[in-house]
Amino acid sequence: MSETRCELSDLPVGECACRIHGPATGRDGSGDEPPRPFRAQFRGWCAGCEDQIEPGDMIVAAEGYLHEGCA
Repeated sequence: MSETRCELSDLPVGECACRIHGPATGRDGSGDEPPRPFRAQFRGWCAGCEDQIEPGDMIVAAEGYLHEGCA
């Protein structure tokens, strides 16, 4: 009996890391990948340190907006 193989990589499904069988990560930072920092466009408040976020600050979106260093 043969093991099920991935249609994209032709590897056994248990060894494949393609977009279908690999770890799930989303643009919102869910999964194994940490959230990606980006520059703030507006003023706001950091959910971590509760200091003000200014336009141009490097922030991440994870349970609210956080300064990059507070994530």
